[in-house]
Amino acid sequence: MLESLLLLTDIIDKRISDTRHNLNYILVYDEKKNPRDSKMKIKEGISRAGTKQFARFGLEPFEKIYFKNVFTVTEEVFENQFVKDWTAS
Repeated sequence: MLESLLLLTDIIDKRISDTRHNLNYILVYDEKKNPRDSKMKIKEGISRAGTKQFARFGLEPFEKIYFKNVFTVTEEVFENQFVKDWTAS
């Protein structure tokens, strides 16, 4: 992922500090291939109670270092939360 980010910043002639302030990273995963275990459900429940979403697959450290926000969502959540909002605009 980091290599891809470096390539992107080179192509668009921006710096990592620009992505940190302006770019969201969204990883869409197949829930059938990556089911949530009970520990994951607890973490997600706690994050829903607050204002921050829980990022799966060890991607949390990349938020605020390289990206404005990091999201890990299922295909269904991606369609409902991101695509509908984006196409409605």
